[in-house]
Amino acid sequence: MRFGVSVPNRHPRPDLVVPYALAVAREADRAQADLLMVGDKHAVAEPLAQGPPLLGRLVGEAPGVRAFAALFLAPLWAPLHLAETIGTLAGLAAAAGRPLVPVLALGRRDGGAAALERPASGRVAALVRAIHRVRALAAGGGGDAAAGGAGRVAAEEGAAGGRALGGLATSACTLAPVERVWVAAERAPAVRRAGRLADGWLANAHHPLAELAIQCRALPEPAPGGRGGFTRAVRRDVICTANATDAREQAEALTAAGYRGFGPGALVAGDPAGCAAEVRRLAELGFDTVVVRPASPDPAAGAASVARFLAEVPAHLEHA
Repeated sequence: MRFGVSVPNRHPRPDLVVPYALAVAREADRAQADLLMVGDKHAVAEPLAQGPPLLGRLVGEAPGVRAFAALFLAPLWAPLHLAETIGTLAGLAAAAGRPLVPVLALGRRDGGAAALERPASGRVAALVRAIHRVRALAAGGGGDAAAGGAGRVAAEEGAAGGRALGGLATSACTLAPVERVWVAAERAPAVRRAGRLADGWLANAHHPLAELAIQCRALPEPAPGGRGGFTRAVRRDVICTANATDAREQAEALTAAGYRGFGPGALVAGDPAGCAAEVRRLAELGFDTVVVRPASPDPAAGAASVARFLAEVPAHLEHA
């Protein structure tokens, strides 16, 4: 099992948004986590740090993690802006000796498209085009592969009624190769799309185990092997404390208060042994990567929860 960390990037108090993200990133760095990820959100009520510039800061803060990842709600991004942003982040990650994993998602119909003046229709087609654009970034430094990738994107977009990247070669958009792309998905057609087109699937955090089991059954079998094997990753919001009862009480209070729309059982809450038991259940469903995000609204408690999880849960798994 591999472990990553999703950095919280919004908070009711604007003065805590960035310090919380930095504190969690430092714990991921100390633990040499397999992945450090930022999310993508727009037009929200709470103070928010946008993912791409935040990740640019965190690359220098967490040189010990093994990879960086950035989630993009692909239909909300203009094509050229998406390619340039991913290419720049790939260059920043490469300067730290680490790869970047772009994670593309469809997103929900929550008003973000209207706020960003993006079309509300054609979302699935926009996601598929974005996957192919990121594929074209794999050439990284130019040459025939980059030109061919740009040509394929242009041809596919022309057939779909879209536009190419302003006539620019793909190699102009990236500072380093992008070798893998994941797709975040929930519904069965979207999960199948991830299996066909991507190198990994990321399941969302708010689903209880029963729903995750249904989603896993939608993934094509056998999973595609593309570029080093297919990754089955799942996000989990966690409260990991020394006392299991305290963790469960915190989780119940957060859920009752409407925490991120989560229902009962979606939060992973307990002592390290209890959290390890939950990870085992995820492994039984076929997941090979768990990306944890602190659920606590208190930055110190959230960072401590991530630190305890990363330090102790793997050891419980090894000695099971």
